[in-house]
Amino acid sequence: MRLQFGFRNGEVVFSEGQSGGVALFWQDGLDIRFLSKSKSHVDVEIQAVDGLGVRWRMIGLYGNPLASERHLTWDLLRDLYDVSTIPWVVIGDFNEIVQDNEKDGGVPQNLNQMMRFQSALDDTELLDLGFQGAPYTWKGGNVRCRLDRAVASPSWLDLFPASFVTHLPPIHGDHVPLLLSVHDAFLPSKKFMKFRFRFESSWTAHEACKGVIESS
Repeated sequence: MRLQFGFRNGEVVFSEGQSGGVALFWQDGLDIRFLSKSKSHVDVEIQAVDGLGVRWRMIGLYGNPLASERHLTWDLLRDLYDVSTIPWVVIGDFNEIVQDNEKDGGVPQNLNQMMRFQSALDDTELLDLGFQGAPYTWKGGNVRCRLDRAVASPSWLDLFPASFVTHLPPIHGDHVPLLLSVHDAFLPSKKFMKFRFRFESSWTAHEACKGVIESS
């Protein structure tokens, strides 16, 4: 799959049946150090190979699909928060919303579920990066939700103030891809550095993964 998408490097956490699994792909030019991984996440530290760039963390996350088990995802997020103090960003399918307007159709979302998600974000000091494009990232029947997003620490936003998330047109499956464009104007190399990461839950159709994150 790594070669299919045109990447030279990669690391895969295989799914268990139809649940979990995350993949990270990247091109040459980035120094990637793996901190931890599970069936639900990959946690890496990133720095440009030339050593001129700042160090920061990126976590690819897949939220538990069962509402009764989703607290495990929020506990994982809190544990990851305690690992390091460097700037970090989390991107993926959280399988939850935080506001009523992030869902269209079906029964109203359980308020306690949304509050538990927001509480986890508050406890870990993660801020939603917002998005460009269509308002929803998942569709099932007549229900649409914004289940996929990127959130980041204030220190990460200070380093990459021009970064943004784009909801790309759907390719296949029930999720749309997310494109995180990371822009930093403050690196000492005097270059305008740009990294692009892409996540799409629909790549879970591949036997290896439930979520895919690309870096280019």
